[in-house]
Amino acid sequence: MAIDPDLLNTDENRDEVTRSYTLSCLEKIGIVYRQECLDVITELLQKQETSSRSLMGLATCTLIHLKAVETIEVIRDVFNRDQVDIKVSGDLEDVEIALGLRFKRDTPKPNYSSLSPEMIQVFNKLHESESVQFVPKVGRNDLCPCGSGKKYKKCCLH
Repeated sequence: MAIDPDLLNTDENRDEVTRSYTLSCLEKIGIVYRQECLDVITELLQKQETSSRSLMGLATCTLIHLKAVETIEVIRDVFNRDQVDIKVSGDLEDVEIALGLRFKRDTPKPNYSSLSPEMIQVFNKLHESESVQFVPKVGRNDLCPCGSGKKYKKCCLH
């Protein structure tokens, strides 16, 4: 599947809300078309022009949800350019912890109390979702998760 790399570009036809919804869609299809989606999101983060800081935060959240550890250098770069609203994604240490690259903070946690009540809910929901356990992929020779007792390759893989 080819995903248009200009999908998240800024132009008069794509406002902030549209680009936010696009990121949400990329997160969903990234489960199947992971690399294509990661390419589009990292291209957005690598652009030097200043995009919306909140959009960059949402893009970072999308990479967290996709557990895209391989994009950490791009994420670090966008934080170093100070283009991410930490009220959306947390600071770099929060992101590294969410991706499993760090176990604890080295600096004090930023003050998120200046957030609106709506944004606090969004931020809390983001961090709640990080605690969801990873479900391993079913192998071809494993028992089918449908409960039939057959191997996956002979049952639901077809």
